[in-house]
Amino acid sequence: MPRTPAQQDPASLRHDREQFTALKAQVAELDFFVRGSLVSLLVRCGKPGCACAKDPDARHGPYVRWTRKVAGKTVSTPLRADEVPVFEKWLANSRRLDDLVDQMHALGLRAAAHTIKARTKA
Repeated sequence: MPRTPAQQDPASLRHDREQFTALKAQVAELDFFVRGSLVSLLVRCGKPGCACAKDPDARHGPYVRWTRKVAGKTVSTPLRADEVPVFEKWLANSRRLDDLVDQMHALGLRAAAHTIKARTKA
């Protein structure tokens, strides 16, 4: 029985598979990740006698909110100051995951192209 192109595993495909395996290992090392962004706000309190009502430099804050989409709607959650670095790391992990998946996808496309090219030669 003839071997399929995937079973023949030429050097270029073998190299791509090694890169793919290394990327999978990096995904496994990631901690929690969340989607969204952090928004920092300076707000007016609404009290007529407060300086924030007239002077933009006297506004209260900054207050940080985690904003994201849930079921197609924007949801915003206030964060405490000690939570901000945690969410920054989780958001960075999400961006890293996206980057790793994009690289894995590109390797998969190269493998698919190689497999189809090898099939048409056979």
